[in-house]
Amino acid sequence: MHVREFSMLLVKARKERRLTQEQACLLIGIADTSTLSKWETGKDIPSEKMASKIVQAYDEPLLGYVYLHECTELGRLVLPPIVHTDLDNLTLRFQKEYDDIKRIQMDMISIACDGTVEEHEQERWRIVQKEVADLAGVSLPLIIRSFMQSKKPSQDGSLVRAYI
Repeated sequence: MHVREFSMLLVKARKERRLTQEQACLLIGIADTSTLSKWETGKDIPSEKMASKIVQAYDEPLLGYVYLHECTELGRLVLPPIVHTDLDNLTLRFQKEYDDIKRIQMDMISIACDGTVEEHEQERWRIVQKEVADLAGVSLPLIIRSFMQSKKPSQDGSLVRAYI
C-alpha cells in the first residue's frame, strides 16, 4: 500500500486545524477514533467517499490530490508527484521552474516542431520532459490550493463551481 505521504498529510491537516481525533471524527462523520487512527498511521485507507468528506471538512484540497495519487491505482498511473510546501516556497520554486522552461524553450520548439523526437534529440528531449514535470510539480499545488476556494455548496450539499 502506497499511503505514507497521504497518512502524514492527513495528520498534519488535522493538527493544523487544531482538531483532536475525536473532534475530527465528529466533523467527518465516523463513529470512533480507531478508524481515523488507522488512516493516520497508514494501516488502512479511507474510501473515496470518506476521503472526499475529509478534504471538505479539513478544507485541504491537496489531501485529495495526494489521496488520488497514492491510494488509487489510476492516480498512481497518471498523476504526477507534486511539491508539498508553504505558499512562499511554492511561489519561489514556481519562478525558478518557469525560468528553467524559458531557458530550454528553443530546444522544446526545435525538437517538437516536426512532431517527432529524433534519436540525436532524445537526450535534450529528456531534459525538456524533466523541466516540464518540475514545473507541473509546483504549478499543480498552486492551482489545487485555489480550486476549492472557487467552489460553493449547492442546495443538495455537493460542491459546484462558483463563477466569481
